[in-house]
Amino acid sequence: MNVFATALPDKATKGLSGATMYADPACSVKAVLTDLNGRTLSGSVATIQDGSFAQFQATQAVLYFRAASGVIYPVYPEAHAGVLPVVTGSKGANAALTSLLAALASAGIITDSST
Repeated sequence: MNVFATALPDKATKGLSGATMYADPACSVKAVLTDLNGRTLSGSVATIQDGSFAQFQATQAVLYFRAASGVIYPVYPEAHAGVLPVVTGSKGANAALTSLLAALASAGIITDSST
């Protein structure tokens, strides 16, 4: 089991007290969550306190939740907290790729180290 208690961007959790967690990036399959004592969390909902998820467990290595804005955020276990995937390499003259990487970095989903 992986333990999750991830901090998220303020804009993702503003006004929320909980968020449904999903096992897939399309947010179509609810993840099975348990508290630290192994009790199943009803509706796959993780509690949000002060912009972070209260600790919970799941078997998946990465979970996802959809903010009210429609943006889907990855949620990583505590061992990876604060560590975003780093994108490297050359974008060349690809304006669409440049725009996509900028949007993902702005949403706090990746660290863009591309050139």
